[in-house]
Amino acid sequence: MEVLIIEDDDLKAKQLVKFVNEYFEEANLKICSSYQSGLSSAVKKYFDLILLDMNLPNYDTPVFDDGDQALLFAGKIILKELQRLDVNTQVIVVTQFEQFGEGDDITTLDELTESLEKEFSTSFRGTVYYHPAHEDWKITLLNIMQNLEW
Repeated sequence: MEVLIIEDDDLKAKQLVKFVNEYFEEANLKICSSYQSGLSSAVKKYFDLILLDMNLPNYDTPVFDDGDQALLFAGKIILKELQRLDVNTQVIVVTQFEQFGEGDDITTLDELTESLEKEFSTSFRGTVYYHPAHEDWKITLLNIMQNLEW
């Protein structure tokens, strides 16, 4: 099983790697930390599953360089590109946010999930709310992954 993790937060990425290795020992993992590197990897090679963050920096940047701001809804843009390029990969969004946007343009995680289900019904498999201090996200992610088509 080939799994691509697109995540810019090092702690969260490490936790996702640990989780996948624990429950799916046969998985081969690739990790990307930006919109550009994640999309490029997803297009160049087939993956059975993508664990996708919703907000990502546009490019991979060195640790000391904070000039690259987060691209709001980068995960949704990746889903659109995969659909446009006819890349058929199952995707689970794993996010630390319960709300996205600002002011009048706020979208809740439930609203985002509903939108992704409608727009990307062939690839989107669900959302997981990740909180580093709680274990609930693991149960949710495991339930979704156990119901995937392998």
